Amino acid sequence: MSQPSKADIYELQHRAVDNQWDDELRQTDASGVATGTREDALDMLRLGRTQELRRNFKSFSILGMAAVTMATWIAILQASIFSLINGGLAGTIWVYLATWIFTISLVLSLAEMASMSPTSGGQYHWVSEMAPPSQQRFLSYVVGWLSALGWQAIIAGGSYTSATLIFQLAALNHDGFVYKPWHVTLLMIGVGVFGTLVNTFGARKLPLLEGLILCLHIFGFFAIIIPLWAMAPKAPVSDVFGSFSNFGGWPSIGVACIVGQIAATGAFVGSDAPVHLSEEVNNASLAVPRMMLGTILLNGAMGFVMIITFCFCITDITAVISSESPFLFVDVFYAATGSKAGATVMACIPLLLTCCTALNAMAAASRQAWSLARDGGLPFSGWFRKVVTIGTPIPLNAILFSLTILVILALINLGSSTAFNSIVALLNSACSFSYALSVGCILLRRVRGQSIPDARWSLGKFGLPLNVISFLFVIFSGIISFFPVTAEVEPSTMNWGVVMFGGVFAIASLDYLVRGRRKYVGPVAHIKRF
Repeated sequence: MSQPSKADIYELQHRAVDNQWDDELRQTDASGVATGTREDALDMLRLGRTQELRRNFKSFSILGMAAVTMATWIAILQASIFSLINGGLAGTIWVYLATWIFTISLVLSLAEMASMSPTSGGQYHWVSEMAPPSQQRFLSYVVGWLSALGWQAIIAGGSYTSATLIFQLAALNHDGFVYKPWHVTLLMIGVGVFGTLVNTFGARKLPLLEGLILCLHIFGFFAIIIPLWAMAPKAPVSDVFGSFSNFGGWPSIGVACIVGQIAATGAFVGSDAPVHLSEEVNNASLAVPRMMLGTILLNGAMGFVMIITFCFCITDITAVISSESPFLFVDVFYAATGSKAGATVMACIPLLLTCCTALNAMAAASRQAWSLARDGGLPFSGWFRKVVTIGTPIPLNAILFSLTILVILALINLGSSTAFNSIVALLNSACSFSYALSVGCILLRRVRGQSIPDARWSLGKFGLPLNVISFLFVIFSGIISFFPVTAEVEPSTMNWGVVMFGGVFAIASLDYLVRGRRKYVGPVAHIKRF
């Protein structure tokens, strides 16, 4: 008797949904409102999950959410000090281009897994489903914690950047104004409260807001590059594309450029944002991977144009990197326009979009934490996984938890900005290693010739080489994220991210031994086989 083909199995799965399209399987959210498509029902059936959230995101709104969460052209401006010190003008451009190309391969790998298993859990679910059986529970548990940590760090990073930029603009327009760490802390908490209000009372209108923010993201981009090209003095082409620098004191230009990669890598963090809203997206197994790819292409192209424009506007790199300003791009805007008001207006565009990044990160972080709690992966999981309807069903307690973590991190800034910056720097390593374990698991299955879940959006024969490239790239990026900005370091300039990473890994491992191995049920245990 011949084995059924994948097409036959897929048809049988659809018949299962059709035959059981009753109150048990119908795509209704926690308030009983019908939501989702037939394919969404099939995915939830296979994953063994109940539809608790409402599928009110469509392709355009999820593209807006993903694009603004990543916000590459803004992030690369904000982190430009790292690449200018370690690589100079040419290093900043060429390292960015190489990082973009490798990140595309990573996003393709993640997008395929998002199509296989479109769930809010994301990475920890994929590891649970595809890791070797003997390692599934522990590895997925650790990945869940790393992913949760990475998203909390993104919220804190966006809030810190927004607060600091506001005070930098205040200092630009008011001579003698000096802000204190507690000013930044209070404003960080304010940004977090704003994000919480939008994600709770404004949750029903969040898809509409994401579409509007995407428009601002695109039009704001042109509102900045046009004045820069029209008004700023320009550096020679030979300097922009051929002048490398090593102000960090590394053994060679090559090493300096590798260390400077942290700026470009950080600018692409958040590519998995749509994944964590998969259970709120219509036709998720197609829409989510498509929008992930659309995001990396759109953001990557905009970032490439912006970083070239920015480098052309730097005629004296030594003077720029010697500036005491927190964000160098404000100085470049001021030099280009010759007007404090003009520089302020231009800088307000990235400021507003960075606040939106923190808002979106809170949405993704809360869904990821909610999903992990659903499987018993967090202490007090019953509290974390509670869904409350405020206009639309939302994981309210998980959102409040994200706000609490932000407040704690903001208070750390009072004692030491170095400690806080190391926590924020940790987001690169946490995200990179969660990606690496996810890609590594599916790569191992492909190498061994083992079966992998079907995907409506599949890489086909390109899956294996893209998985190899992605895995090597994220391992490399994760290691580089632990490097300091300069070769000679002091306690105040050291990158303590490796200590933070080790601490979180130790806490996760200890929690697993004490509580997790009894309470945590990996997502693979819920999957239904047809």
